[in-house]
Amino acid sequence: MWKRFLAHVGPGFLVSMAYLDPSNLQTDLQAGYSHRYELLWVLLFGFIFVLIIQSLAAKLGIITGRHLAELCTSEYPKYVKYCLWFLAELGVIAATIPGVLGTALAYNMLLHIPFWAGVLICGASTVLLLGLQGYGARKMEFTIAVAMLFMASCFFIELSHVNPPIKEQLEGLFIPRLKGRYAVSDAVALFSVLVVPHNLFLHSSLVLSRKIPSCSKGVKNVLGKSRSTVYGLALLASGQSCTVVTTYSGQYIMQGFSGMRKCIIFLIAPCLTVVPTLVVCSIGGASRVRQLINIAAIILSFVLPFALVPLLKFSSCRTMIGPHKNSTCITRISGILSVVIIGINTYFFCTSFVSWLVDSDLPRFANAIISTLVFPFMAAYIAAVIYLTFRKVSINVALPSRSVSCEIEVEEVQRQDDKDDCLAVNCGV
Repeated sequence: MWKRFLAHVGPGFLVSMAYLDPSNLQTDLQAGYSHRYELLWVLLFGFIFVLIIQSLAAKLGIITGRHLAELCTSEYPKYVKYCLWFLAELGVIAATIPGVLGTALAYNMLLHIPFWAGVLICGASTVLLLGLQGYGARKMEFTIAVAMLFMASCFFIELSHVNPPIKEQLEGLFIPRLKGRYAVSDAVALFSVLVVPHNLFLHSSLVLSRKIPSCSKGVKNVLGKSRSTVYGLALLASGQSCTVVTTYSGQYIMQGFSGMRKCIIFLIAPCLTVVPTLVVCSIGGASRVRQLINIAAIILSFVLPFALVPLLKFSSCRTMIGPHKNSTCITRISGILSVVIIGINTYFFCTSFVSWLVDSDLPRFANAIISTLVFPFMAAYIAAVIYLTFRKVSINVALPSRSVSCEIEVEEVQRQDDKDDCLAVNCGV
């Protein structure tokens, strides 16, 4: 039992990094500072939804033997496939931005390294850590697991210092409330950062191998200098791990949509993800960290339906996964929750754009031109989501005739690791 558990637990650490990235930390800190514990219920319901969605992604990969990007390539026409590929890569870059920013801020807090230098160090260390693939996937999973345990230790140290009242936490966790200014927008932000598109591609892929300055100042004021150092260490581990995992997921996305050899993707995908991120973060600088994180969140909200809708369609289709398709109850629950989160993200995207348009210093004619271009674009966006939702799944996937025993599964994992090692050596990784 334990042997099987240890053989399959690695992907869980990689997937869970999406919920401990600097974007989540920044959003949680902001919500906690403004509303204390009143929005904990949003996280509770959000994680319930996340558990359902991620379990569907894992099931899809296990049953079909192919991950989400490969299934999208087989199912949709070429022009749709390329659009989905572009949006998926855009989502990976957007998800990588908070990781790079968090790492650079952590270096600045701990070692007083200039922000731009921290960005470059993060990029270089990401490429080096991705090189662990050359020694097998287990090495990378172990590294991320150690980083997560380190983050957990730092957070428990901070928690013991703050000593939050249990009664207020329980009330915030089980009594939904939206009091105070910006409570709705903060709740939307909390919910939006939980479900990220690249994680759906990543989780369905990994299971196959087994078969902010203002926030930093606030932390210093609340926790003191020594505790802010602990937070800086946790932020460093979070940012670096997040950057590695999102770049890693980009490799699977590129492999699924392009069909290129893995050894080529190992070289191209990190550059495609890390280089644009480094450019954006370097240009934005430390003074615009929060704006960059907000922009990244908007992009992720925009991209999410184009990963979530295919996942729900495929996992609910009998011709795709046969008798393992979602039950009626799961289909309805996941469908309702998906409509809610897509609606929330669309609201978040539209209100953020309108707010930016109102507060911008652009001339009126420029605002009019931008509005003329954007709102038809939003209509096309909604039409694309409707197309993916109501398009009938056409492909059939050959399912395995029998289940595999625990021992054979573990042996298969080891053989897969050996293949990865040989491939990495042959490709010179």
